[in-house]
Amino acid sequence: MVTPPHGDERSGGFLQNQERQYLAQTVASKAYAADWESVEPLSPEQQRKARHRIKREVATVEGMRKVLHDYTTDLNALVLFMIRSEHTDWVKFANGSVESVEPELCHLKSAIENLIEVANDHEVSPGKEELDKATNTLYPNADRATDGFAHEGEDLSFMDRFEERNRRQDALLTLVEKQGFAKVLDWVEDSDGSDIPNHRIQSGQTWGSVAYELSQKGVLEENENGGYELTSRGEDVHTTYERLLETGRVKTELNVGTDVTPREAVESAMKAEFDLEGDLPHRF
Repeated sequence: MVTPPHGDERSGGFLQNQERQYLAQTVASKAYAADWESVEPLSPEQQRKARHRIKREVATVEGMRKVLHDYTTDLNALVLFMIRSEHTDWVKFANGSVESVEPELCHLKSAIENLIEVANDHEVSPGKEELDKATNTLYPNADRATDGFAHEGEDLSFMDRFEERNRRQDALLTLVEKQGFAKVLDWVEDSDGSDIPNHRIQSGQTWGSVAYELSQKGVLEENENGGYELTSRGEDVHTTYERLLETGRVKTELNVGTDVTPREAVESAMKAEFDLEGDLPHRF
């Protein structure tokens, strides 16, 4: 049975502090911000105990049922108290406290909806398989087990296919690793070839220079009006990036880290499952 939080642990949900530290120092650092950065790392034995309890107590049917039941009961009891008690001000609570925490409520709703989606999916795949499926869209007629892919109606040599696979991987990683690049690509897709606005991304780089850099990777090409359009490679790269955003693994990354951007969630998920620094062409 799940051990209830106690003392100052009430503010942190249903995990014990040692378990939060274990998760913060292994798979979910952004979930706890910098809370554990200055704390002495857990010993191997402490890590083993934290990992064991999470797997064998919290994540079991009985453990999850108790956690969800207890939290639901507490929230409902709190609302009833604020409605019925003569010592409370419902209007102040509803228009003050509840209204102010609406972002947190929406975040909680998103996490619950994600779990419900998992519960209703009877063909749940591990994270890597799901990401594999999403990145298949990067390669036309993908045959991931051999040399990459083949273009219908085109007689491309092995080396041509090898090089094209490398370029597509490199282009996708540009969207994954460079903040703001995906936003520019989104705009180009919806712009009908219009001129690039004089905007800047977070790093200060202009949208025009981002578009030029993407054109050097064969993702965009200039049109006769001086604007940019997606190439065939660019369309597949963009579709792949959007499909990665829709994976349960990435949605989980977003639910866990309240300050995580969609791009960071994709990057975190891919780095966890693929060797992005490994040898081409089979990094993913």
